[in-house]
Amino acid sequence: MKIVYHAENGMDASLVKDLLSSAGIHAEVRGTALQGAVGEAPAMNNVKVWVGLEDYAEAREIVTGWESAEIIIDDENM
Repeated sequence: MKIVYHAENGMDASLVKDLLSSAGIHAEVRGTALQGAVGEAPAMNNVKVWVGLEDYAEAREIVTGWESAEIIIDDENM
């Protein structure tokens, strides 16, 4: 397996995992237990999304598209 995304937190990682799953790619979130740990491990950037090597290229394209997506706020329909 290979890391396809370094998440800010567990929720961020879950969103990416779900995005990949909707494309038929098995993904795993690892490191949520380390989030906010005291001592040696830093509190941030321990949560990562992993995919199989055979899915890495496609997963990376999906993640790159998601990271570069523009957020559109429609104030008229709120």
